[in-house]
Amino acid sequence: MKSRDENADAYNRELALEKILQEVMLKRRTEEMELYKLFATDDAFKTAWSQSIEQVLNKDLGSRPSA
Repeated sequence: MKSRDENADAYNRELALEKILQEVMLKRRTEEMELYKLFATDDAFKTAWSQSIEQVLNKDLGSRPSA
């Protein structure tokens, strides 16, 4: 049987993990929102970003062996 301290420690770990995950997800959401705002409002950013993604995809496709 677990002692009261072990139960409290497990509960505190669970609370701490939940808080950490909430903070991480909030930060990610903020970062993604900033990226979306740039993409939606800045034509130069959208063009440059789209070209960069296209180059990466083309590079990956070019390095794959033929089937």
